[in-house]
Amino acid sequence: LKRARLCSQPRPPQLAERELAPMALGPGAGWKLRRAAEKQGKGKDSGRGRGGASDGSVASAGGGGGSVGGGQDGGADAGRSSGIRGGSRAGIAVGASGGGRHAKEAAKRRLMEANKRIAAFGQKKRLKEAIDLFEELIAEGLRPTVHTYTALMNAYVRNGDHAGARGLFNQMQAAGVEPNTVTFTTLLKSCCAKVDLTEAAELLVTMQEKGVEINVRTVNTFLRGCLCVGDIDRALDTFHTFVAEGALRADAPAYEAVVRLLAGALRTREAEALLAGLEVRSRRGGSSEELPPNLDPTLNPCPQLLLAESWAMLGNRKRARESLERAEELLKGGPPTGHAGAGSLESVDLFITHRWQELQRDAESVAHFLDTSAPGSGPVPGLAKSMGRFVYFRDPGLGDAASLPEVLESELDRAGLRGCRPRAAARARGAVRASLSGRGRLRVRSLLGVAVPVSVKVEICSGAGDWVVEQAKADADGAAWVALELRHDRCIQISRKAARADLSNLLVVGGDASHIVPRRLPKALATHVYVNFPEPPAWHEASGEVGATHLLTKRFLRSLSRLLVPGGALIIVSDNRSYLTSLMEAAGGLPAAFREAASTDEGGGRLRLEPGLPGVGEDTGLSAPFGESYFHRLWAMGSKKQKRFHLRLTRPPREGSSTAE
Repeated sequence: LKRARLCSQPRPPQLAERELAPMALGPGAGWKLRRAAEKQGKGKDSGRGRGGASDGSVASAGGGGGSVGGGQDGGADAGRSSGIRGGSRAGIAVGASGGGRHAKEAAKRRLMEANKRIAAFGQKKRLKEAIDLFEELIAEGLRPTVHTYTALMNAYVRNGDHAGARGLFNQMQAAGVEPNTVTFTTLLKSCCAKVDLTEAAELLVTMQEKGVEINVRTVNTFLRGCLCVGDIDRALDTFHTFVAEGALRADAPAYEAVVRLLAGALRTREAEALLAGLEVRSRRGGSSEELPPNLDPTLNPCPQLLLAESWAMLGNRKRARESLERAEELLKGGPPTGHAGAGSLESVDLFITHRWQELQRDAESVAHFLDTSAPGSGPVPGLAKSMGRFVYFRDPGLGDAASLPEVLESELDRAGLRGCRPRAAARARGAVRASLSGRGRLRVRSLLGVAVPVSVKVEICSGAGDWVVEQAKADADGAAWVALELRHDRCIQISRKAARADLSNLLVVGGDASHIVPRRLPKALATHVYVNFPEPPAWHEASGEVGATHLLTKRFLRSLSRLLVPGGALIIVSDNRSYLTSLMEAAGGLPAAFREAASTDEGGGRLRLEPGLPGVGEDTGLSAPFGESYFHRLWAMGSKKQKRFHLRLTRPPREGSSTAE
């Protein structure tokens, strides 16, 4: 957590100071806003606004401004917050219309309602509307509070605009509004999403210097950032600083994040020691009894499952079964029933139930591996092989072609290479060192050990790897696969599943696909590229109505076309018809990239959405039924959308060549 120099960010251009006309409160403004304006104009005593504080501070939607970055797996949670300190130094400043008590209370109600609307816009990723409402408050002579700034900052973060969030953070301090715990945590989440842990660590230091409370949500947000890129050292430093040596009461997500990092690197004894310390504190009457069941670390079976898998990979079957038995005992109790925070209990119950089912699947998978694998001493044979087909670009733009091999080799230690036998580890290191061409592109076929006639298929955003591993099994003797995934912990999961299956035709490539595909993968590599259930700009809004960042931009679609061989196919599967329609429209503007965009054929050559999932066949490139994945099973639960659609786009073949070429 050493201090690093912060780069000064310019103020976001959307918030430049300018003269704005007062807002006309028409029918679309909502009855509360119109009523507040009417009462302010008549000078009637409208009483104290609901939820207003006596010092003029305002509570934002979700309770105290919300907290960003909560949840078991890093999902956004703007609900419960704890230990929040700070607020607006000056409360609410009323404009020139008057400074009486009635006007002040009306202004306070106006600001409270605006805070809720800004927070709602942020949740729906409607950044423009959030900015417009913020500017309306300024034009009305109202001073935004810390809750107003934090709600707008969350809108920037959810839209992937880190520069805007950072600029707003600087602006609020220049305006005399001190950021609180939730504000810092929101910006911390943005740093972690941008994979800038140096700036994130700097924020933690700044919080300490300013005396702003660092709560468990703040630490969990930082730990999830470490988990995303596999930064074990920073995670351990933070955990020991604020939990082991500090007074912070860590919950289940905190322990799970650190154990997952250690288990991923096969530093299993360190992970066991961490959990042993938790058990000691629990027996002494620690804070776990005060936590709801879903946040109680002593009731979480996931760390024990991670230990069981790691011990199994290292060949210690006895320790693996002991950890597995502890996990199975916790799983018998069923999913926790108590929840923390606000939000839809139905949605929370659905997620927790699904998570529990996934943990049970993992336990069955580890048990099956222990029952069917041949006994032996030392790590399983497939572990070192999978390490030789593991490439992680923490920063795709880091270094030149000469320095990248050393960087890629160092990433193997975070993936558990030190747990392999020395000779096998040396072979894996040699394979990764020789994996880059002179231009810095991966020699994919060399890493996979396949010749040119063998087709290569790529899945973008592979998640935990269920789908791509099953497809690679079906293609064991016919084709090779590349799994591309952003998060380091998920890359580890894919690699472990490949090792347990002893697959030799699956390469795991980690990092940001928007950089890796055009810069690190060879052109004309794949016969088929798959993107299964990509995240749209917004789940519940029309894709054209939000400006949030997303992967499948027009520019990235063009990069995917170049990744395909002439005549190769890009297949995108989703349950969001609106999003697929927008992608189809974007592809329609790329006639040089996709044959369907330039076709006037009324038959199968035109752009169109196909109902259902792609089937097995030469056109789809699938050798096994589409199958399931983590997200596919999640969407199939409860009231989630049941319909599926897919879009097939083909790279135009070269003149004088056939699709088979």
